[in-house]
Amino acid sequence: MLGRRPDFRFTRAVSSGAELNTLMDEDPPEVILMDIKLGEESGLELTKSLMADHPDVRVIILSNFDEGPFVIEAISVGAAGYLLKDCSSSLLFHTICAVTDGGMLFKKELLEQAFSTVPHAPDSAETAATQSLTDDELEILALMATGARNRAIGLKLHLSEATVKKRVQSILSKLHVSNRTEAVALATRTGVIDSA
Repeated sequence: MLGRRPDFRFTRAVSSGAELNTLMDEDPPEVILMDIKLGEESGLELTKSLMADHPDVRVIILSNFDEGPFVIEAISVGAAGYLLKDCSSSLLFHTICAVTDGGMLFKKELLEQAFSTVPHAPDSAETAATQSLTDDELEILALMATGARNRAIGLKLHLSEATVKKRVQSILSKLHVSNRTEAVALATRTGVIDSA
């Protein structure tokens, strides 16, 4: 399917962590579609290791499971997206484009279901962190939650891409998170992003 898109170059499929390591040494891709189960290995554990050694790579988890704990773990290990295997090809292409440009994409329904399984309310530190965001940063954060990339956010808000990038970094710093996925997850959990 991906090979039919002229704007994508399909590198190759791998079936184990060892093959993945070889791929990263020989021809590292920008985006990896990671099965949640890669042979006998956990795709989530492989993602965690991959992000430690290759922090610039973007990983999209492909899964048959829409249960909250899987989505939360995907966020915690640094995945930039989480899709069910029966998703449409258009959603897959949109997600690849979003994460390639530094964005992230988790379906709103999956995030809501994931955080409905968390047994406790957000702590005061998280709430205080989100309250430190400016109105402009909250607007950008809401657009980040839709999977919008920096360029698209800039066009919508009449800002340069460089300005958007700087404000995204400010959001991550204020929320004490390392990536956009974690920022959106925290905002969803604390109610900063409207789930209606």
